[in-house]
Amino acid sequence: MYQALRRSLITLNSHIDMVGREAGNARLFEATGVGTFLLTDFKDNLQTLFEPNREVVAWRSVNECLSMIDRYLNDEDERTAVAMAGQARTLPRTRSGDAWTTSCNWSAKARLAALQGSFSVRP
Repeated sequence: MYQALRRSLITLNSHIDMVGREAGNARLFEATGVGTFLLTDFKDNLQTLFEPNREVVAWRSVNECLSMIDRYLNDEDERTAVAMAGQARTLPRTRSGDAWTTSCNWSAKARLAALQGSFSVRP
């Protein structure tokens, strides 16, 4: 699965309804951890996890999501910059063992930690 994420030009993420307005599912950290561009649904606390439009990109409607897919498929430089910034944010967190990482899904953290040596920021 992580190889498929890594090969994708854009990884889409949508939180399940029961989380309400809070971001924090495993896909946020899996995708950014392997260095792929993440396009996620907007949540009120997203800016506490990532810097929107710099480390991840968030959509608020299906039409906006579709528009962003077109935009970023046609802008490799920006897509790569966001992917690299997202990975730079995620990887130190999975290594640090700080309180923030305890809020992550433990199985996702373990999988990311196992892959850290295998994946690096795309050139």
